[in-house]
Amino acid sequence: MKPISVHALNGYVKALFDRDFHLQDVTVRGEISNYRPHPSGHMYFTLKDEQAAVSAIMFASYAKNLPFRAENGMKVIAHCHVSVYEKTGVYQLYVDHLQEDGIGDLAIQYEKLKQKLLKEGLFDEAHKKPIPTFPKNIAVLSAKQSAALQDVLRTIKQRFESVPIYIFPIPVQGKDAYKHIIATLRAVDKARPSTILLCRGGGSIEDLWNFNEEELVRCIYQLNTPIITGVGHETDTTLVDFVSDLRAATPTAAAVAAVPDAHELRDNVYVKANRLHTLMNYQLENQKTALHHILDAYVFKNPQHLYENEMLHLTHNRDALDYLGQQFLTHEQEGLQKRKQKLTQLSHRFISSNNKIVQDKKASLHLQITKQISYEEGRVLRNRHELDTLIQDSLKEQKHVFASCVTKLDLVSPLKILTRGYSIVLKDHQAIDKASMLSAGDHVELEFADGKKKAVIE
Repeated sequence: MKPISVHALNGYVKALFDRDFHLQDVTVRGEISNYRPHPSGHMYFTLKDEQAAVSAIMFASYAKNLPFRAENGMKVIAHCHVSVYEKTGVYQLYVDHLQEDGIGDLAIQYEKLKQKLLKEGLFDEAHKKPIPTFPKNIAVLSAKQSAALQDVLRTIKQRFESVPIYIFPIPVQGKDAYKHIIATLRAVDKARPSTILLCRGGGSIEDLWNFNEEELVRCIYQLNTPIITGVGHETDTTLVDFVSDLRAATPTAAAVAAVPDAHELRDNVYVKANRLHTLMNYQLENQKTALHHILDAYVFKNPQHLYENEMLHLTHNRDALDYLGQQFLTHEQEGLQKRKQKLTQLSHRFISSNNKIVQDKKASLHLQITKQISYEEGRVLRNRHELDTLIQDSLKEQKHVFASCVTKLDLVSPLKILTRGYSIVLKDHQAIDKASMLSAGDHVELEFADGKKKAVIE
């Protein structure tokens, strides 16, 4: 049998599909997955159920009339015809009408888990760590040899070639793939790179489901290293995108967010260097002009004039201070001499007064005794014998009285009082006999038996 071309084969198979009237008017119930809207308005997606999946396309002329927005996980009823795309040999549904038929099970599970984690605060902005502007190194977790990994490596090298990149291959789909991702993330986090990139290309909701696993989300929340996620296409949003420190629409966008553009930095440095150079030249010229003005100033040509007036002012103040000092010393010495003279006069006056009182007392007592003796002598003349007796008794009695009077007189003597520990308090040369006459802070003079001292009242 003569061999045929692939194109001929695909054309033949397409003709078989197109001639089968059962395939030209088909209504299919399924769940939208791997939804990819095109800028032209066409809608590319997969229609699936629990056992199978089939590719589908809805052209822009039909898509613009949809009364709802198609999303992954949405259950729909599609009216279409079935045909083969000759270029790839893949059969697919050509949809001309869609209507909602509920939400898929995975979509419901996704939404429930999202709300649960949201309430726990795992998606709060307060927990997100800042991404380093100039990372020292970057750890990239992605499928080995995947297009997403190549895009990330190429983008980082183009933007910031000097940064070291450490690649950690991980499974990105399949049963329990998320467990391997968790183990790798924890090991990388202990190594403390500057930034972690978790990347994967696009796919259906089933393909991306490992990135919606609760255990993986909680692991990312507990990382100490800033992490950027770039999982799926722009329209794909997984739960790891909400918990990561920065969500990028694609793996390439994640690489762009991870490093600065060295070319832009270099250009920015050049621009700022030129601007700084211009400003410095401008400032130097201004300062030179100002310096010339200052150097030409009168005071710099005759610097002695800067301090002549101040020297005269200083000399005047010094002379005035010396004069005031002399005046003060003279005044204080005169005042001190006057106070000493007044104190001396008061002391002599006080002592003279006390001596006169003592002499008067003695004279009075002597007169009384003399009168008494004369009286007794008269009685003696009348009765000699009785007189002798009386004289003796009277003498004894008068001696006793005299001694008592002398003792009493001596007790009230001011000088004697001073010898017993008492003192005279003087304020402004006036004797103080009441406590109310003094106040705290008053300066007083205390006169003792052997001299005088000054004191301050507290």
